[in-house]
Amino acid sequence: MTRRDPAAIKAAALPGTILVLMRDGKPEQMTIEAFADHFGKPSDKHMEERIHDPLVRIDHDLAVVWAPFEFLVDGKKDHCGTDLFNVVHADGRWVIAGIADTGSKGCAGK
Repeated sequence: MTRRDPAAIKAAALPGTILVLMRDGKPEQMTIEAFADHFGKPSDKHMEERIHDPLVRIDHDLAVVWAPFEFLVDGKKDHCGTDLFNVVHADGRWVIAGIADTGSKGCAGK
């Protein structure tokens, strides 16, 4: 996301991967392609997502990653929450098969 490279975002996931973004108790859904196109638009704002303390569980070719995150815009905390990634091992590499996250402005500026 930071590089605003839609091809790199799409390459990290299976085609058609669905994102479910929980905002104010309501799910917003989009495909990885729509997400990549959104973040691929030019902007003068610097965006960065930082995850920390990831919990990873793996069973053969299936994994899940649960990680709290902070999302920064121009170096200032914009929102935070938890990312949940479903990941599969396919064609010799790990790729995202699904994403869900929470997002709250309650942490902004903290």
